[in-house]
Amino acid sequence: MQDQKSSVRHIAIYGTDKGRGKRWELPIDENNPYDIKALKLACLNPPANRYVRYNPFPNVVLGDWHDDIGKVDWDERFLCEVKRFSKIMVKRFPRLGGGFIILQSSTKLHKIRDESLDKIAYTYKSKSYHTVFNGKVSYNELDSMLAWLCLFTKDMKLITWFLLQLIKGTYTLRLGFKGRKRPPKIVCCYGSQDGQIKKFLETYVFVQNFLRENEREIAK
Repeated sequence: MQDQKSSVRHIAIYGTDKGRGKRWELPIDENNPYDIKALKLACLNPPANRYVRYNPFPNVVLGDWHDDIGKVDWDERFLCEVKRFSKIMVKRFPRLGGGFIILQSSTKLHKIRDESLDKIAYTYKSKSYHTVFNGKVSYNELDSMLAWLCLFTKDMKLITWFLLQLIKGTYTLRLGFKGRKRPPKIVCCYGSQDGQIKKFLETYVFVQNFLRENEREIAK
């Protein structure tokens, strides 16, 4: 039964329409041609996206929304910090399966202006990361764990992401392109990798293959 379920990918599709975000969730069975056709149609006919100039797939941003996978989105954090907090999480919450992977999602350029605000005094870059945990958790369990993490870190960007996920009702992480941002890449593996991490990466590979196979159509 587990092998049959593993073919179902929970794909979140994002776009913008008149400055407002739009979002769909599609459970896709990669062995079902009708599901693949539905995903392609959704990618070909989303609301207009703001990132047409820089994105090889300008019409869509694809993400993961499996509700039984523990995940965290870290903005503007050092990798060493993300590793430390992720290790604290797996030690405090055994349900997270004793392992995680960290993906680098993007790099942001910051411009600091001088006192006159006319010239840029200096610039620096910060990176954002995703943590995906190996243990299977329920949506309510993940709520509790992430609420604890928000209190522990006092990270306002993390708190904002957490609240947005509560509003949406699912926890999602980006899998595909977004503007100038390329798909996230793995930069760290820790502990067990054979549970929900494997499930997450199967969806990640499925999305990359889907985009590669439909690049010309989607990018029109």
